[in-house]
Amino acid sequence: MGGPALRPQQNFASEPAATAKVSKIAPARIDSFQGPYRFLSNFWPAGVVFENLTFPSVEHAYQSAKTLSLEDRRRIAKLPIPAEAKAEGRKLVLRTDWEK
Repeated sequence: MGGPALRPQQNFASEPAATAKVSKIAPARIDSFQGPYRFLSNFWPAGVVFENLTFPSVEHAYQSAKTLSLEDRRRIAKLPIPAEAKAEGRKLVLRTDWEK
């Protein structure tokens, strides 16, 4: 049960959109992840645990899932912003079953 040490999850409840009031009337269509829907973006800061590693966003976890290299996954988990994780994900050697 050893596995890699997990970083404590951050509390993002104080983020502006997390405390913003969302309209009780659902929009006909959500066409972007901005304003009150920013939290739906993969770039939204949310602690995600994937395969015993904690990532600062869904984007970080998604990009790390492209590889089976634990070293690459750990490196992506340490990147400060989701855009950097996305850029690094483009450089990875994809796991053989990624496109299936």
